[in-house]
Amino acid sequence: MIKRTGFDVSQVSDANRLKILSIVRENKPISRTQLAKLTGLSLTAVSRIIGMLIEQGYVREIGLGDSGGGRKPVMLEIIPDAGFAIGVDLGGTSIRAALVNLHGQALHIVEQRPEDTSILETLYNTIHKTIQQLDENQRKRLLGIGVGTPGLIDYASGVVITAANLGWKSVALRTLLEEEFDLPIFLDNDANVAALAEWSQGAGQKASHLVYITVSRGLGAGIILDGQIYRGAGGTAGEIGDTFLFTSLDPEPRLLTLEDLCSGRALESQAIEAIKRGEESHLRLLSENRLDSISLEMIIEAAQAGDALANKLVQRAAYWLSVGIANIVHSLNPQLIIIGGTLSMAGKILLEPLYETLDRLLSPVLRKKVEVTTGLLGEHAGVLGAASLVLYHAFATPIQHNETVSLISI
Repeated sequence: MIKRTGFDVSQVSDANRLKILSIVRENKPISRTQLAKLTGLSLTAVSRIIGMLIEQGYVREIGLGDSGGGRKPVMLEIIPDAGFAIGVDLGGTSIRAALVNLHGQALHIVEQRPEDTSILETLYNTIHKTIQQLDENQRKRLLGIGVGTPGLIDYASGVVITAANLGWKSVALRTLLEEEFDLPIFLDNDANVAALAEWSQGAGQKASHLVYITVSRGLGAGIILDGQIYRGAGGTAGEIGDTFLFTSLDPEPRLLTLEDLCSGRALESQAIEAIKRGEESHLRLLSENRLDSISLEMIIEAAQAGDALANKLVQRAAYWLSVGIANIVHSLNPQLIIIGGTLSMAGKILLEPLYETLDRLLSPVLRKKVEVTTGLLGEHAGVLGAASLVLYHAFATPIQHNETVSLISI
């Protein structure tokens, strides 16, 4: 067990000090005069607090700024290595953790696959290896651990209600991690944390209403409305993979979910069935003729190499995904829809047929008002978003801790 270091940003003392530290972090660089205007505190009070924060090693002066006349202001910024957070992207096939500084920049990434150990044990090992990147003094400034996990999450209690990808039901993940590491633990759905990362650092920085769709082995979504993660009444909003569609793929129409049609698991199953029926594909070579090892990554690689079967599978996924997106546009009217996860790596092979179908499904007015794109952060969206959960709570005032989480850029 990692012994609790006792480090807490709120130990910088009163709410005014924490508020100023948070503003310096969000608005770099910034002057004492600007801080006084933003906080409503006197310049004398701001200067006194900044002096304390400089002495404590949280803030530093970085030179002179521009002036509209008179003396140039001394600019301030937070010291990035004054604190650290760990973000974890928990998946069924791999677990990735990132060590980030107070600017939200990833300093080190550890990835492990649960091969000879359970998912939970692999999770523990991955986090321990990440913590080992810090020296003894740096560990005293470790703020906590954020985890993005698939499935249905009870956000308040930190319990994974069910996660099919992990084979979990009613797993008290927050409690288990607190017992193992004795650090503050922050838990949320993997699509929510990836949405948060893309909103604050990636493709969604100019949007206050967006939906992030992640398509890897499963399919889910993170929703941001008015600059806040939207979880719904029970905390399970965004499970669009479980939305139902009538399909006539079979001789008789039947009810299937969106995840049944265009998730990684679905494409892998479709590929295996097609090859068993006798269709030729480069996937045989990529899988070394072990059809049960065919993965979504292989399908994308084959499609990009011009494989007919793989291209057909990706284009079919694009069609059904566009149907799901059209339903989201009609329901939520977002400014932006970001496609992330493994399937987004298909690039234009995915986007071109998806755009073509959306142009048919949506009225010109609706189509013009929504942008659909792939994420900018790629495979790092999950870990960066999970780490940002820690940073938000570290810099929130006691009042904010009891409110709905409002997003802040990192």
